Amino acid sequence: MLTTDANYTSVVSTDGTTVTNTLTTHYFSVSKVDATKGTKIEGATLQILDSNNKVLHTWKSVADADESVSLPAGTYTLYESAAPNGYSQAQRIPFTIATDGTVTSTTTGAVSGNKIVMKDTTTNKPNNPYHGPDDDSPKTNISFSKVDAAATAVVGVAGATYSIEGTSDEGKAVSFSFTTNGDGTITESGTTCNGLSLPDGTYTITETQAPKGYDLADPVKITVSATGVAIVSGDATSGTDSTVYLAENLTKRTITVSKVDATDGATEIAGAKLSITGSTVNGTKIDTISWTSEAGKSKTVELAAGTYTLHEDAAPAGYDLAQDIEFTVDASGTVTSAGKTLSGAKVVMSDSKTVTPTTPTSGNSGSSNSTSSKSATSGTPKTGDTSTGHRPAPLPSCGKHPAVRPRGRASREEAPPLRVATSTSNAKGGHPIG
Repeated sequence: MLTTDANYTSVVSTDGTTVTNTLTTHYFSVSKVDATKGTKIEGATLQILDSNNKVLHTWKSVADADESVSLPAGTYTLYESAAPNGYSQAQRIPFTIATDGTVTSTTTGAVSGNKIVMKDTTTNKPNNPYHGPDDDSPKTNISFSKVDAAATAVVGVAGATYSIEGTSDEGKAVSFSFTTNGDGTITESGTTCNGLSLPDGTYTITETQAPKGYDLADPVKITVSATGVAIVSGDATSGTDSTVYLAENLTKRTITVSKVDATDGATEIAGAKLSITGSTVNGTKIDTISWTSEAGKSKTVELAAGTYTLHEDAAPAGYDLAQDIEFTVDASGTVTSAGKTLSGAKVVMSDSKTVTPTTPTSGNSGSSNSTSSKSATSGTPKTGDTSTGHRPAPLPSCGKHPAVRPRGRASREEAPPLRVATSTSNAKGGHPIG
């Protein structure tokens, strides 16, 4: 019987007794090209899947020709099960063939006329395998990279161990564990891989062991589909090449800072304006930590592994500014400065009291030398010296001579006064009378 179904073609036998209805197929071509150059590339394993993900056609791309395919009207998926060496796996391309043979796709730029173009981007990833469930379901190659959450650029972190578990859209359980290598690769079952090849489904990635110096991250939930991988929840991002960047936070350690008087090296002093600057081990600059010291109290700060500088912006009244102290915090929280480990993770900065020079008062200059001179010449007074112990004998009163005892007279008798004739303007000769 002749059919009116547009998907079928009726063929009548030559004797007119038999009618054969066959599905009408439509030809289209598939081209595998370099995303940058637009040139055809070889070595890609490609498949056409039906609406139930059943493989209808498989081939490997060649460098000098497109693949010609004939299919009836329907909905299909072009799938790259293995990318050539040096290229990333392309996202799947869903497409539809209408009853008139027109080919359309929801992937922008994938169809030109009756040609489907799948583009591969180059990658610097090594030629390592992707591990995944051993079945024929379409899969997406997913890479996992552990990165420092605070870093401004992608900084790979090695040594993080994860488990990934979930169920594919087909109801199959999926379970793997792997360790990050810091270079974008992972180790799974003792083999270095570029990542995991996962079927469409929903999965939870749980960190079971964090690298030294880092905190355990919260679980990350992802979905895998024909369009790649998407982050549902958790601290992670996804790249255009289906890479999941799992954020890792450096563990912060408690560091004590003490501002003390240099005299005893122990008394906490108030009024010093202090600040800490520096960078973590991954090169991320921290926000400046500033505070003012308090009497009898030290300061505690939280710092991740890195190198830092303690600086005194202003010293307390009566104290000199201290020199900067550079110190390092390692992954285990040990603090070192100038090649020495600081006990108790404590950084001590000492302030010395300001010394004010004494200004001599006017007239006192050289007093010590004067004193020494006196000491050296004591006992030999100079004429006119009136200092104690060096008083000279009194001079006689003007016009008088000291009393003289005449020889031979009694000691109790007064000596007669000595008479001296003083010459005057009327006297003659001017000679004294004896």
